[in-house]
Amino acid sequence: MKKYIYVGGGFNPSDLLYILPIIEGYIGKKKIFLLFNKSELQNFRIYLKKSKLKLNNNKILNNAKIIDPTKIRIKFLIFVLIKIIKNINYFFQLIFNFSYKEKDFKSKFSHFFWDSCMNNLNDKQLKPPFRIKIHNLIRLLYSETVFENIIKSSNIKSAFMGHAVYSHGIAIEVFKKNKIPTFVQQNFCVFDLPRFKDNHWSYANKLLFKKIKKKIQKKKYI
Repeated sequence: MKKYIYVGGGFNPSDLLYILPIIEGYIGKKKIFLLFNKSELQNFRIYLKKSKLKLNNNKILNNAKIIDPTKIRIKFLIFVLIKIIKNINYFFQLIFNFSYKEKDFKSKFSHFFWDSCMNNLNDKQLKPPFRIKIHNLIRLLYSETVFENIIKSSNIKSAFMGHAVYSHGIAIEVFKKNKIPTFVQQNFCVFDLPRFKDNHWSYANKLLFKKIKKKIQKKKYI
């Protein structure tokens, strides 16, 4: 069975110019293929053509598998309905009684749900109306279902994500839950997301810095 690295989650076309060489280095000589979101790969090809740019290794794109997470499927909607029924009390509280209090932010889903709702407000709205809440609840649960299916149907070994918020954050949680190494790009940095803690491009890893410092001194680069 082919092994894949998922590449998606809101990459801008220009981001992929420096992300793909990093992924190539990450793969090394292993026989692993890329799994792209259909729209992101199409936009990247258009960007290359308009910018008159070429990759050193076109095979990494030509051999990639393409999926379309945005395609609506009845069976996934049924799974979403089952999720809601199984957790009806939690989702009821999320829709009708959610507040800014700490107790309401204990789950990652709550964070992604509220972020998504607030992101969809217009300039005249201070709080998300019922319609926006329902829309984002279904959207996030659908995204969760889609990525659960992607993991079952494809042999994914790692994931590189363009964003760590909204529905992309839900995908990251699915990857982490299935012990799939996950990396995110931000501000021209690529950082890993450990399974049981959050990370950020600006967080300093003291242990890593100590290791790098020892190697630099040993090899007399400075």
